[in-house]
Amino acid sequence: MHFPYKEKKITAFVPKFHLPAHIPECHWKYSFNFIKGVGRTDGEAPEYGWSTLNTAASSTKEMGPGHQRDTLNDLISDSNWKKFIGFGESILLKLKEAVPEQSEHQDDLREFEASLSEQYGTQLTKWKQDIEAWENDMSKLNPFEVKSHFITQASVRLQLAMDDAQVTSILLHPDITASVLISTGIDLENQQ
Repeated sequence: MHFPYKEKKITAFVPKFHLPAHIPECHWKYSFNFIKGVGRTDGEAPEYGWSTLNTAASSTKEMGPGHQRDTLNDLISDSNWKKFIGFGESILLKLKEAVPEQSEHQDDLREFEASLSEQYGTQLTKWKQDIEAWENDMSKLNPFEVKSHFITQASVRLQLAMDDAQVTSILLHPDITASVLISTGIDLENQQ
């Protein structure tokens, strides 16, 4: 039996725990949260095996490379087999939880959309169309991509310094402005 790879489309994602370490562009391209049909998952299953492999380190560190590889392959194969035979029970438990929650989530979504439709009906309709267009052709503009720019602490400090330079005020201390006092307070708080 072979996997019919020519007939299937395989999409790569970045697991949720690892995603923040990637550049922002990866966040909306490779997140499990935005891909149609993925459902709610953290995608971290490949990482779960490390707990078993980490405990094997003390046993395998003295082995030769071939023996070490065979031992690790045996441990990984055992883990995969246990996961495989547990799929039925695991999926059944998730299904028993998901089916009743589906109608509740759909009701919540309808209620939320109804609360938005009066004020933002046109935008909501356009956003749904944009999502459907992107799901059908991911080369199109991604509606989940954040378009705002992030401010940095350095830019805030610069703006505060510029404001201080323009404002004539009575200072408690001639060398310390209000923004320097606030900035120093934030730095002290971060050090604690």
